Amino acid sequence: MGTDILEHYERFQNDHWEAVDFLQRGERPSWSHPAFIERNYNLFGILSDVRSVYTVTPIARYRGLPTDVSPTVAARWAAVAYDDCLFGLSWVGLDELLAFDWEQTITCELKGYPPLTCREAAGRFYQETLPYLRAQVDDPAHLRIVFWFG
Repeated sequence: MGTDILEHYERFQNDHWEAVDFLQRGERPSWSHPAFIERNYNLFGILSDVRSVYTVTPIARYRGLPTDVSPTVAARWAAVAYDDCLFGLSWVGLDELLAFDWEQTITCELKGYPPLTCREAAGRFYQETLPYLRAQVDDPAHLRIVFWFG
């Protein structure tokens, strides 16, 4: 059994954070939407030190819920917080993601794993998700992902 990320997007508008359901638009299956974060253990390691065999300093390791989390995302977490299979509650701002050094090389001590740039390791997230998210806001500080793993 694998580990997936459960991502929830928030946009800062009207002086507070509001949930944004990019994946609920009905335009196409959610797994094909650019905002959908697929299972990618290398990306999970970059985001929060989860499941990757590569060594990297994570961007947002286990921060918990933001203190100013939207009521919608707070309720989503409250509905599942009891589940012992869920872990790694955290969040990251789009501004932090854009400022991250995606060209840094990461390595693995295990035989057969070649060095990669974080950009290569992140795959679809770097190629599709980040550009999509960047296009959703004028100010990258006004969009964030609240996430946990399970």
